[in-house]
Amino acid sequence: MKIYKLIIFFDKYFGYLFFKNYNPFRYNLLDMFLKKKLSKRINNNFIKKFLDDGYFILDYNFSVFSEKLSSLINLQDKNIDKVDYYKFEINEDIKKLIKKFVNNDLSDYLNKLKEYFNSNVYVTNITLKRNFYSSIADREEIYNNFYHNDAYVYNHFKLFINLMDIDVNTGPTHIFSTSDTRKIINMVRKYKRNNQIEKLDSEIIPYKHVGPSGKSLFCFTSKCLHKAGVPSKNKFRDYLIITFVAYPNKENDNCFYYEENFEEEIWNGDTNKLTTNLAKPYNLKQMLTLYKKFI
Repeated sequence: MKIYKLIIFFDKYFGYLFFKNYNPFRYNLLDMFLKKKLSKRINNNFIKKFLDDGYFILDYNFSVFSEKLSSLINLQDKNIDKVDYYKFEINEDIKKLIKKFVNNDLSDYLNKLKEYFNSNVYVTNITLKRNFYSSIADREEIYNNFYHNDAYVYNHFKLFINLMDIDVNTGPTHIFSTSDTRKIINMVRKYKRNNQIEKLDSEIIPYKHVGPSGKSLFCFTSKCLHKAGVPSKNKFRDYLIITFVAYPNKENDNCFYYEENFEEEIWNGDTNKLTTNLAKPYNLKQMLTLYKKFI
């Protein structure tokens, strides 16, 4: 057990030391080889900027979709007394709306990502929530309100969608670019996730996802430090997060292909089992197997 813990320590520490993020060294190494392998497939500005910055603000505003989704969630009877966040029920009407949005409105972006990764792109998780003000969010993790990296390889990425007009008082998502992430982590000098970034006196300013309902962005959350902002008192934020994984499955290119066997994992927003299966290799054998799938 002690040897296992030592291996985990050095895996995290070397990830911090050599790559300046909070992902394991082995994931960073796999990402490096994958990016090198796929570098010749960068053939449009969207992919280039997404890879360079680690996030990409979509050109199109999906206000019609966000307004329809907002109208559906506002029909729900929300018990919001003394809670920090509320998880909306994703009923069949909401599922149909989200599927239509992914398959139609996002098709151009997803097709470019499929071409770059030389694989299919699948939806692996849906999060639909409302965050409220929390008096303890400055010292405790309530809803991912401390800066962090998601611990996956970079075939994993997310889409963040505002479901209402968002300003700095409603707790927007905060994101540091990949280059600024390295600078920030180097300044903090901590090898694992912590709350020191919140207290850092730095001129490096994160991007805050403010703007109208329907404004959206893609983010490689394993590469960019990010967090949920905390709404001011009497304020809240409604948002949708769709998790995608690029995976070379030749059986079916339907974005919701895995729904038949992982319906609960995709739609309940709290479990990452499917995402883990496709984007979190636990040992060298699994890493090599995943790498070979992209060759």
